[in-house]
Amino acid sequence: MNEESIDISPAEFEVAVKAILDAAAGGLVEYKSTHLEKLAGADGDYVLDVVARFVAFGQAEFTVLVEWWRGKFSSAPHVISP
Repeated sequence: MNEESIDISPAEFEVAVKAILDAAAGGLVEYKSTHLEKLAGADGDYVLDVVARFVAFGQAEFTVLVEWWRGKFSSAPHVISP
């Protein structure tokens, strides 16, 4: 495994991950992905790096949430105060 470090901004990484998910979504039904989507939670609103939604296995609806944390506990989730 190559442990070489890559210098990339968080935004560049997020867009690259979205592109990887988009490229792999060929056989999925109703596939849609977003970058920096705002979602409401029980304790406030969150902005998630990438959100992918699709239907698989007939009618099962899936939502995949992607958050990038560089390093262990380097930052808290993006919380937007109400």
